[in-house]
Amino acid sequence: MARLEAVLSGMERGPAFQADLERLNTALTGHLEWLDPRNAELRLACGPDALLVTVLLERLSPDGLRILATSSEGMGTGAPHTTASLERVLNWLQQRQPNAQLRYRSDRDGPLQQQASIATPDAPAPH
Repeated sequence: MARLEAVLSGMERGPAFQADLERLNTALTGHLEWLDPRNAELRLACGPDALLVTVLLERLSPDGLRILATSSEGMGTGAPHTTASLERVLNWLQQRQPNAQLRYRSDRDGPLQQQASIATPDAPAPH
């Protein structure tokens, strides 16, 4: 069973967020269901066998979004369809909301280092 998670910060709130998810649904030809005003589930049929990938989109306070992609695909093979689905959702959201930053991705060893906060040997550490 494949289970991949990512977290974005800097996401817009309110009607703009809901409208973006409706457009994401159309762009990826999925089936979007609102679980409540803040959280949604997107179902995608992927690959030649129409593997069902479920993408849960959960709003986090104040501007975060958790994205959880699951399927029956095996993780031993790297779950290529589930991984590709997560990638498509992330890419689409980051294009629509340019202030969104990827903070965590489970298939990339967890929290991501931000470029601006990494000190290099020839540069002083930020204060």
